[in-house]
Amino acid sequence: MSVHRVCGTGILPVLPAFGKKVHGQDARATLFALIGFAFAGCLGPRVVYPPVLPPPPPVTVPVPPVAPIPIVSTGAAVPVFWAVRPGRPPMEIADFFTAHPQARAGVLFPERFFGDDEASRRAKDLLAQAAARGQIEVLLQLPSRPVLALIHDSDLAGLSTTTVLPPRYHWPGDIADQTAQAKSLYRRRWRVNPAVLEVPWGAAVGPELEPLSRMGLKWFYAGTKGRPGFYDARGATIVVGTPFPAKAAARRTWPGDLLVPDEHQPRLRAPVQVETGEELAALDALAEAGGWRMMTPSEAAVFYPRPSEPWTPSDFSPWIGGSEANRAWQLLGVARQAVEDFKNSGRADVKTLDRAIREIYGIENGTAFLAVGAGGVPAKVTEVKREFLASLEQVFRFLGLPPPPAVRQGFSGGGEAGGGDADGFAVRREGASLVVRDGAKDDRGPGDYFYPTGSAIPVGAWDLRSFRVTASSSDVTFRWELSALANPGRAPYGFSLELIDTYIDINRLPGAGSETLLPGRPGVVEPQDAWEYALSVDGWGARLYQPAGGGGGPRRMAVFPVKLISPKAVEVAVPRKYLRGEPADWGFAVAVMGRSPASAGGSEPAPMPVKEQPGPDNFGGAMPGRSAPPFIDLLTEGSVQNEVLDAYKQGRDVVLPFVRLEE
Repeated sequence: MSVHRVCGTGILPVLPAFGKKVHGQDARATLFALIGFAFAGCLGPRVVYPPVLPPPPPVTVPVPPVAPIPIVSTGAAVPVFWAVRPGRPPMEIADFFTAHPQARAGVLFPERFFGDDEASRRAKDLLAQAAARGQIEVLLQLPSRPVLALIHDSDLAGLSTTTVLPPRYHWPGDIADQTAQAKSLYRRRWRVNPAVLEVPWGAAVGPELEPLSRMGLKWFYAGTKGRPGFYDARGATIVVGTPFPAKAAARRTWPGDLLVPDEHQPRLRAPVQVETGEELAALDALAEAGGWRMMTPSEAAVFYPRPSEPWTPSDFSPWIGGSEANRAWQLLGVARQAVEDFKNSGRADVKTLDRAIREIYGIENGTAFLAVGAGGVPAKVTEVKREFLASLEQVFRFLGLPPPPAVRQGFSGGGEAGGGDADGFAVRREGASLVVRDGAKDDRGPGDYFYPTGSAIPVGAWDLRSFRVTASSSDVTFRWELSALANPGRAPYGFSLELIDTYIDINRLPGAGSETLLPGRPGVVEPQDAWEYALSVDGWGARLYQPAGGGGGPRRMAVFPVKLISPKAVEVAVPRKYLRGEPADWGFAVAVMGRSPASAGGSEPAPMPVKEQPGPDNFGGAMPGRSAPPFIDLLTEGSVQNEVLDAYKQGRDVVLPFVRLEE
């Protein structure tokens, strides 16, 4: 340390430091301090101060590499989501989680993934055990697949590219109710409560999901193909996932740009999606090699305290905004308000209200709005619109009200009717044929039957849509069209679920035929409708019966082949020599039933029974303590069908209605 008298030229050594750092201090402050010391030194004792030192060299901070880096951090986590591809064996998924007890993932199964076979039942049991121990989280799905945001508030479509909107549809309670029903079914299957909901169609805005988060749902999967997204219900934000890196397993590394640098808890930036068991096995091996662990979406909520990207509202133009799609929303609003008015009228009973609201939930399905809004094959769109209007009319029939003019006018505003004829229900002439059309979606017996369980049963498998009779000089051809046909029983004629009875009265004379139905069919016909012929059709053949004399059972006259003329229609040609009279003079009754699997291939098939709870070999919905009739759909108006079949609940006989050509 040097000693100077800070006076006169004693200040000069300090001046070059002006504007620089001196021992971490600004040179100006140092200069002023030394000037003060100088005056003090001139007047008083000598002082000692430190010399000026050069600034320290800069510290170089190493830049982390951006190339892929190995996973070596103990305790790091891999949030995994498995979107199972259709057609994969259920036991493949169950076997994987059994063989890899450390693997954890959220799992989304495609619709109708599990069958009624033993392997499917075993797979469900094993997967339920995996869910109970927290190894997997099966995503909750809503069977009716509504567009949640539009049911919550159709005005939310204004946030997307849709600008022309219909009158507001705002029924958020419908979402909560459908979700509650789906959760109840989920708990029965998986034995745990769901934590993640699949947003139907991947279409979301945000406000419609927040009420559902209060129902115990933590995350909402709203992904698109190959890129999952998880919405956390705490704001309009989302964690966007990434597909499984195909080369990651080979490199035993993760791409560095997917990693979040965090010395306390290393993690990926987003959940990883896999689509096959092979990918999940590779991911499991990669995680094990790097000391990472897999986790479910619920666990990921802890690792992602705030979602990573802002949520861009979906484009709702496929479902709303066009003239016909907007008309569909308007008509749905009319029916939904009618149900609410009935609920608050003071005359509502639980059974009627339940029927009506279940029908509304079916109409809220986004499929019809997608077909009408996005267009497509004209014939298919016309069919969808007709079924949509038929369902609306069914709501009013349940309520005991006539459909209002708006519903009867349909989409054209000029009388495009729904399932039945607006002018009455009867046989009509169409060229050389006699035709009667049946309403859509009335294949529920008296209105409260349920389909059997099983993935091989298509919607509409017992929904009769039309009945046609065409006479020629040699044959009388009968044709039945349904909403769908399926052949899980591998019947020789291409369908195995349906059993269709057609009763023919040729003369309208009381006592001239039989008033009782075929064996196994409880019910009667009116005396003036006593039948002379009955044709019972299934995938193994068409049997023609005639009443036997002396009060005995019916006599089988002949068996004819059945022709599958389309994926939805079958027909049978009966030679003229077996029949008397002309079809224009006949009356017809048609009853659609399920064919009991126990009688598959038998010469005298039995109808599938209806029990209180649906099962793989029976319908559900029977009134406790009553023997429910096996008729799922009748050739008549929906309201008449409900009244006819409801008779069993009062202990009365079911009286099968007939239809005739009225000229």
